[in-house]
Amino acid sequence: HPGMSFLNGIPLPESNDMRSFGMGVNDILQYEQRHIMELAMKGVITDTAPRSVYATILSGDHLFKQFHPLLRESNKEYLLLGSKSDESSLIFTSSDAVLNCDIDAIFVVEGVFDLDNADGVEAALSFLDVIISPPETWHDSKAVSAAFRIHHFATPSKPTSLVLSNLFCHASSFDVADIKAVTAALHKQADNEDVRGVIEVIKKITTLKKDVNDQIVQLVGKREICPPANARKSPSTEHKNFYTANGRVYVPYGNPSISAVDIKMIINLEMHRANAMTKLLLPHLLPPSFVATGEVA
Repeated sequence: HPGMSFLNGIPLPESNDMRSFGMGVNDILQYEQRHIMELAMKGVITDTAPRSVYATILSGDHLFKQFHPLLRESNKEYLLLGSKSDESSLIFTSSDAVLNCDIDAIFVVEGVFDLDNADGVEAALSFLDVIISPPETWHDSKAVSAAFRIHHFATPSKPTSLVLSNLFCHASSFDVADIKAVTAALHKQADNEDVRGVIEVIKKITTLKKDVNDQIVQLVGKREICPPANARKSPSTEHKNFYTANGRVYVPYGNPSISAVDIKMIINLEMHRANAMTKLLLPHLLPPSFVATGEVA
């Protein structure tokens, strides 16, 4: 907040008592001196490297290079979404699709959107943009395998939202860029009176290959109702557009769209928990021979 002061990224004590303030600053100075000496003894800081000692000090777990509203969050909320969802709704980026023994943490990042509303569809498009163009890494020091999923907040009430909900429910069957193309095309169109009108819009999307277009049309033509997110049990039911990472809820302030920075921050904050769970789960997710040798038999 305004008026705060920092030493190497550590907030200085806020006190009107000069003696208490001085003792607090002295503790921080001693801690930083020990920390720098440890880095020097480990060879992280030498006579010739790194080029920025300050940047080195401000790197590592539980350290953040910029402010984010999540850092001021006082009450964390966790929510189990889509208990009836399965792997067919998961979306992977090319770099996150493979699990191996070097993975430190597994994350499922989910977006919940009101697809009956334009703001919800725009938020879904922003989420797809992040999935299509992810950062090189989701964490500065840990290897992360991330999967993504999109839920409809409630049972669809319009033909367009019904089609989008079913498409997201079977997202693993399609390239994420094709999913975005369909979402964007339907977002630009006025609401159709029935599913047949929505299908006609999809058929006119020229960026889709014919076999992909036919596959999508066949899927949405079944008019199945994909189970909505289990979001009504959330204390944050006034929000119809939000995100979770391994269940940790994030509601963007103001604009419901999300960025890679937002997702990286949630992953940072949940890393300790996810890392511990991954150590327990990973041996059961990989073939025994791969766990033993690191190679597929």
